[in-house]
Amino acid sequence: MKIVSINNLKPGMVISEDVFSYHGQCLAKQNTPVTLQLIEHLKFYQIASVSIFPENHGDRNSSTMTARRLETYSQRIRRSPEFQRFKTDYTKKVSFMKENINNFIVNDEDLNVDQLLDETLTLFGENSTTISMFDMLCTI
Repeated sequence: MKIVSINNLKPGMVISEDVFSYHGQCLAKQNTPVTLQLIEHLKFYQIASVSIFPENHGDRNSSTMTARRLETYSQRIRRSPEFQRFKTDYTKKVSFMKENINNFIVNDEDLNVDQLLDETLTLFGENSTTISMFDMLCTI
């Protein structure tokens, strides 16, 4: 294992220890391949460095492993109860918003901005889970 600065991380490297945010949220599990998306995600959470395996760890084909791991992660998110609730809520809220905005434009009805904002805040407030909101939005 070696510690690598976020600025020196490269796609294909493999995380050797779980990475947690300062608030205790798991951002990356051990054996997770580094991707450009993961690097940006870690930067967003102001992670300064991570522990990675040496390049020859397990003689893996990094691009194949990366694709396989990302697909597996997306599938795990889609199967999670948290995502199922989020997707249901998201679909209802988007439909509600589209209908209200359409009525405003087409039927010249009043637009209740407070209600639209409440619906949006409720969506994000009710779906704060261990799975990152960003990951769930990207999976829809």
